[in-house]
Amino acid sequence: MLGGGAMYAPDYEGSNDYKVLPIPIVEVSWRDRVRLTTKGNRESWSLRSPMMQ
Repeated sequence: MLGGGAMYAPDYEGSNDYKVLPIPIVEVSWRDRVRLTTKGNRESWSLRSPMMQ
């Protein structure tokens, strides 16, 4: 899955200058064993073994 979003935020705390920042959203899985994602405000990966099911 590939998607995107945007965040409207000040340059720094207390600033009157705001900017729009792009937010990429990527989720990749391979054979239900390896999963990479940027969802949930962090990057993570997981590895699932057939023995764990």
